[in-house]
Amino acid sequence: MFRGSVADRRDSWSWTDSRDVARTYAAGGFGGRRPGAIWTALVDPDRLLARNRDRDEFEYVVDTTGLTIEPARAAQPSPTPRNEDTSGNPEPDQRSLHG
Repeated sequence: MFRGSVADRRDSWSWTDSRDVARTYAAGGFGGRRPGAIWTALVDPDRLLARNRDRDEFEYVVDTTGLTIEPARAAQPSPTPRNEDTSGNPEPDQRSLHG
């Protein structure tokens, strides 16, 4: 799960399963919020207290008591498939399955 907030509010209860939603909150600037960071945590289902789909925020209310919350790593680009070059074309030495 993800949360966009300042460090001192990272353990509040509103979380999302969308990195994009968390990024919006981390940017701050609306509702008087200060810019913050994206936080992440592995959340067991028994900690999920509610789910809210209003405003397309995919919000979950999470019991964060004792939960390990860490800064999210930067999103990594998808690796290039092993048998393709960066243009998406198969490598020239690829043999046809049909002989």
